[in-house]
Amino acid sequence: MSYEIIYDKQFVKVDNKGTEMYIPMILIGSNNCYTIDYKGRERRVRNWHAWGVNRNVLNSVEDMVGYWANVRARHIADNKAEDRDEWHTQYSDDAFGYWTSIAVGSKHTSKTSYKTLTGIFTTGARKSLTIEQLASENVRVIVKNTYYPSDKQTELGISPYSLVVENDTELLEAIAQCEDRFKGTGIRTTVEFAGMHEEKPKRIRKKYFAPKVRTKVATVVDESYRIKVGSVGFFVKETRTNLRYNMTGKVFTSRATVLRKLKQLQSKNYKCDFEVEVNHTPIEVMV
Repeated sequence: MSYEIIYDKQFVKVDNKGTEMYIPMILIGSNNCYTIDYKGRERRVRNWHAWGVNRNVLNSVEDMVGYWANVRARHIADNKAEDRDEWHTQYSDDAFGYWTSIAVGSKHTSKTSYKTLTGIFTTGARKSLTIEQLASENVRVIVKNTYYPSDKQTELGISPYSLVVENDTELLEAIAQCEDRFKGTGIRTTVEFAGMHEEKPKRIRKKYFAPKVRTKVATVVDESYRIKVGSVGFFVKETRTNLRYNMTGKVFTSRATVLRKLKQLQSKNYKCDFEVEVNHTPIEVMV
């Protein structure tokens, strides 16, 4: 089955006459289209695409979230209307990508949830950048028309539109000009990036949206906890493949947290017993 894969995102923030709007730029490609990279390796094709919901170039967060809510509602309704047989698949938010033929990153469509897909758009808006910020990273925003062949150009007598914009005012003017030029033709206005190499968005986000570093301080707690792992030691952490423990273990300072972790460990198929050990001697910890 053919489906689209979302690899990355970098939304453009636009001040549209006092209203904050976004151009949802998505790095996306089909799962069955390949190219050869500069090292001679085969890889899937991917390109930056302005994912304008309801065919709009500019979108609010409400527009984008509402769009996917409507898509979800439609699939739920269609699913209920289908005749039930042995091939019927029940709709699930956890497999939203299966119903929309969209995968995010390395996940398959059946593992791409409604929350994951809508999160692309809410997070994209939260970590959006202005045209000027992108320009400072040598990324240009271009307003242009969607593709139409040369014979159609001759038939319509309309030349293609393409303009690099430097700020919101120029962007809004260019969108209006392009829409006016192709009014009534079915040819739409879109946006492209120039200079947005595949690895650049992660570097840009790291620069503009660096995670806040929490400063730990020494605190004395009257009661602490560890999780005893059978008779071999104390719980340290879980990895993807196993359970790690040693003779000192991880110290918990919250009773609720340690009990929650204990319940989680006991629900898995580890071949050992778990037990919370309480230490009533005050200790100093970094929190």
